[in-house]
Amino acid sequence: MFLVAIIDVGCVSVALRLLPNYKSIVRSTDQLLCLDVMSALALNDHLIEACQLFEHLSSLSKLSAQSWFQYSEWLTSLSKFHEAYEALEQTLRLDSQYNEARLSLSALQKQIGMNEQSQHTLAEVVSRPIKQELNEKTDFHDENDDDDEQQEVTVEKIHLLVERCITLYDQNQLTYFIPCAMQLFFGSIKYLLTIDCSKRLINCGTRARRLELIQKLVDEKRIILNPSYTRINTVLKNRIIDLYGKFCDVLIHVKRHDLLLRVTAAGTVIPFLYARIDWYCLHSFFFFS
Repeated sequence: MFLVAIIDVGCVSVALRLLPNYKSIVRSTDQLLCLDVMSALALNDHLIEACQLFEHLSSLSKLSAQSWFQYSEWLTSLSKFHEAYEALEQTLRLDSQYNEARLSLSALQKQIGMNEQSQHTLAEVVSRPIKQELNEKTDFHDENDDDDEQQEVTVEKIHLLVERCITLYDQNQLTYFIPCAMQLFFGSIKYLLTIDCSKRLINCGTRARRLELIQKLVDEKRIILNPSYTRINTVLKNRIIDLYGKFCDVLIHVKRHDLLLRVTAAGTVIPFLYARIDWYCLHSFFFFS
């Protein structure tokens, strides 16, 4: 607990100096506390140290599937794909029903070129009704569609949409990539893409006012913002951020500047996309384009 407190107050360098001594006295019964230390290190971008501590603890005691899954995320972030692969396999050995780990395994397999195996792994998780539902949505309309508004976007659907977007982009099928990306990023909250909403969002002076307006618009529609985006793991978030950048590049390439303006403004509702938006440049683009 002392190490966690030191890290939390910003004295990471002190914690790192104490870490070797901590590892020498840690016992198998200290598992929960040790996991807290690892998480604190990882949150402060000390993934190597977090992984080393995990490896030390795993040699002392049997760790949970959740712990192995977290370890796999750190390894993936460090581009240690072979080790991450093994960690995900260990996760599934401990809990064969851990669907999030299986989805991450599918994504990792695709990343390292095991496309056929990736599809097989994905098929073990994604149900046929969900595939059929997504296959039926081949276009995106600006008008509100009340039938879509209350449909739940699960983590499972997000994974499948990410895989589809990547495939369409790689195959240069931009006509299909654009609506698929729209569905991934916005889904039932597409009413935020109207010209009126975009203008109001851009003209808000501060982030606080912008988020206040978003909540007002959401309340007007009686829609709860999709919680699934807060539950996805870091690896999937990074893939979505990468896709968002490619999506904006595609809109520029096909000269859909009107749509680019609107999707950038509406990106406010997805927190980890919001951080990528340069609102000053967007404001200038809106008034001078």
